[in-house]
Amino acid sequence: MTAAAACGLEETAIAVAPGLRDVVSSIARLVAIGPRYISPPRGSMQILVRADGAYVVGPHLRVLRKDAQRGSVMAVRIVAGTAPALFGVAASELTDRVVSLAELWRDSPGTLEAQLAARAHDARFDRAMVHAAVLLDASPGLPIERLARELAISARQLRRRFVAAVGLSPKRYARAARIRRAIAQARPHARWAEVAVASGFYDQAHMIAEFRDVVGATPEVFAAELSVQR
Repeated sequence: MTAAAACGLEETAIAVAPGLRDVVSSIARLVAIGPRYISPPRGSMQILVRADGAYVVGPHLRVLRKDAQRGSVMAVRIVAGTAPALFGVAASELTDRVVSLAELWRDSPGTLEAQLAARAHDARFDRAMVHAAVLLDASPGLPIERLARELAISARQLRRRFVAAVGLSPKRYARAARIRRAIAQARPHARWAEVAVASGFYDQAHMIAEFRDVVGATPEVFAAELSVQR
């Protein structure tokens, strides 16, 4: 396992069991390394297991700044598009929310891994939307109309099904992916024009506008904030 410090957290990867790989993209143990940490936009859901219980964190476009808590947290990252099959509700019902896992999985005995494996075995996903999320993660600048054509559905159908399966519209999901990519490359005095293109923005001006709207700061100011957390 490897550990990396970013955004005020030390993250140690944990292997995902083969039976969970259709629904779990990664598992990590998180430990705060400072008084606060920054959570970048995330288009997929997480299960956070803390000392006081397990919680489902829905997709969010906002950057979250939080005071650090003592102790470690296990983060189970859910494959985008599989949440409805796992949790029994449309993903849009969990957007911008934190919900106790016990509210969604009532009377479900067994470990978290066992429960996830059982649901993964029986789950029926909207696999086209899972694939759409993979494509947007790989190419956040992909035009939504082109994505719809590749999936052989209308843009309206794509939006409706994607919101139900993922929790964000395709455009908002791509926006979150672009910003996460840029944040991963953010350093003081970075070559921002190159970061913008590599992250899927039209240009540097587009990236600056998106950061001001979502992050509340320009990329350079935010990079300085991140450098304090690292």
